[in-house]
Amino acid sequence: MHSRIGEPLLQFFGRAKASEHGIRSFVVKIDTETESLELDHDNLAKSTNWEEDFVTFVEKLPLNLAPCYVFFGHDHKEWTLICWIPDDAPVLEKMLYSSTKAELIKQFGLDVIKYRISWSYNQPLSLKEYKLHVAAEGTDSALTLEERERKEAEKNEIAHTGLHMQNQNFQGIDFKISACAEQSLSKFSSDEINLSCLTIDLEKEQIELKQEESRADPEAMVKLCSGPSCYMLYRFSARSPAGETVPFVCEFLCGRGHSLMQIFVTLTVATVARSKVGCCTQAASRPCWIASSISSV
Repeated sequence: MHSRIGEPLLQFFGRAKASEHGIRSFVVKIDTETESLELDHDNLAKSTNWEEDFVTFVEKLPLNLAPCYVFFGHDHKEWTLICWIPDDAPVLEKMLYSSTKAELIKQFGLDVIKYRISWSYNQPLSLKEYKLHVAAEGTDSALTLEERERKEAEKNEIAHTGLHMQNQNFQGIDFKISACAEQSLSKFSSDEINLSCLTIDLEKEQIELKQEESRADPEAMVKLCSGPSCYMLYRFSARSPAGETVPFVCEFLCGRGHSLMQIFVTLTVATVARSKVGCCTQAASRPCWIASSISSV
């Protein structure tokens, strides 16, 4: 998987963690065009009192910065990461931040990020709210050895998270499904059609029907695969060695030039479609499903 953190940002991470530079906080944002993480700005410590700097650099962040990642350092060995993604942020940005958080934490360093806070409100995190969060987490010294080991194991899980995140639900992300798309999935389940192709309208934040066919042949399927990103269900039958006709369903994540964003969006459609088709299909007539694949025919 191509890294979305360039060398300049990695070099800055090294400077931020070096005590002689005195960096108190910095903000990282995502370029939605390139899907890469970039430094927005950084601040040198103005005071020896970290609370005063928290108010200056975090509590007074401008609203137009959100969504973003905010790093705040008590010292060069102990940092807090605030993932600031308001509930009303565009779905596209929510998905990008959800899919880059693991890599960001891994590259900055699991051992120096003491607290991780997900913040979904429309105003920056205040010092009072930050203290409440830290108090709720409790200190490691108050935990038993078994509890500390379990907590550390949970923290380290994120280091092994990559594109496996595609099979998890993104917090705060919810797509509606249009009536036409839902009806198409219902018809597919009841064998009225053998091809249903869906896509997402990001402006409407809604799953839409792109195309459906009652007797589509493989050529029609290939033609759809060569276009923009979409999710497609295709049904066909084949004879078994015993001479029985066995129904199969293929599912494809289609399109040329897949970006990470396109993959996540299409996987979101897949999750919804599978649940709809599963609910509508009768147990006795359920076909064999062929594992999904990402195609760029």
